[in-house]
Amino acid sequence: MPDALSKTISIWCCVLNNLLFPQSSSADLNSTTTTRSEGVSGDFESQSHIYHPLETPPNIISQTEHSQILAKIPILIRQARSLCLDLPYLRTALKNRPLRPCFTTSDRHVSPSAPTQLIQDETWDSHIILCCSVSHHTTSPFEGYIQGAGDDSENWAHGLTPQSFWNRKDELMQAADKGEWALVEAIKKLVADEQKGIRTLGPGQERDPIMPARLGKMKLFVGPTPSTGGVLHGFDIVIVCADTRPSDDAIIHNLQQQTDPWTKILRLPCGKGKPGSRALRAQLPRLIPFIDSFDLCISRILVACDTDGDLSLGVALALSCLYFDNRGFMRSRRGGEIDKDMINSRLMGIMGSMVAMHKASKPRPAKFSRATLQSVKAFLMPRKPGGGNSREDSDED
Repeated sequence: MPDALSKTISIWCCVLNNLLFPQSSSADLNSTTTTRSEGVSGDFESQSHIYHPLETPPNIISQTEHSQILAKIPILIRQARSLCLDLPYLRTALKNRPLRPCFTTSDRHVSPSAPTQLIQDETWDSHIILCCSVSHHTTSPFEGYIQGAGDDSENWAHGLTPQSFWNRKDELMQAADKGEWALVEAIKKLVADEQKGIRTLGPGQERDPIMPARLGKMKLFVGPTPSTGGVLHGFDIVIVCADTRPSDDAIIHNLQQQTDPWTKILRLPCGKGKPGSRALRAQLPRLIPFIDSFDLCISRILVACDTDGDLSLGVALALSCLYFDNRGFMRSRRGGEIDKDMINSRLMGIMGSMVAMHKASKPRPAKFSRATLQSVKAFLMPRKPGGGNSREDSDED
């Protein structure tokens, strides 16, 4: 099971539960009172008070490693509290119910003993986070597990995006029943339709435009490009992160036809996947002279991309650090250094906005990719003269 499931999700469930629901905590995180998943089975309701301890899969995480992680939980809670998250909103979004990880592998269910039944029971007083892995142990010398091999979806997804998958999941599942070759062919057709500018729609779905989504209280919006169903009207500034072709008159004219007459447009030519994220790093410096030339007090800014929100969110994060204060109001460009704490705080604010979009059943951007986030950090916290680096660790999320 990947660390993201066996450790990261477990850690964040524990941190968020103790941050959001401290009044109901029955465990002392500094004590040896912990919860191991193997002890949560059978009469599960009798264990309902055990939310806040760290829960990890015992057949994957040793007791020693579990204890080492647990010792860091109080520090992580303090760091999370320093991000100034909107805790009342998060409690409401979670319906005042804590999070509980449940682990299952191809070998066995670790906890709880009946995850499907618990997930379907809406009266249950916690949110079950089902961590499922299809990896299996092997003794073959010709097979092995390569850490992080599945992280880069461009290597195995054949161009399929999360939005396309959910729009056409029934069709794709039917193709999968016919065999792997049929599934790959179905994906190739779907991706080809997208590249031709045909929005992927499921049976019975109407071809409605996808409206841009506002990020919190900021006059900053993200959305898809027109080629993937996006809308560019109603904004003073439009920043488009699209294909790698350099700007020419035909491309700019096409964008101007889809915006208002007064709209100013900036194209940041970027590709998709990791190459697109690396290209974004070189394009971000163009933001400053472009944005500095406008009256920011009245400007509504849209950042659009055709990468399921990854690049547009990266640009939005950079803009929020440079041109918005902690209350979401626009201001002149920030002087002085931007530090890691500020970036993390703005990042959490944007992520919170994404949760709000999901709750309102609105189309929402996808998560940041690691590569895009690192490009933004490299732009906001450049290397110091002499070889030093103002960033603590260029590989941190």
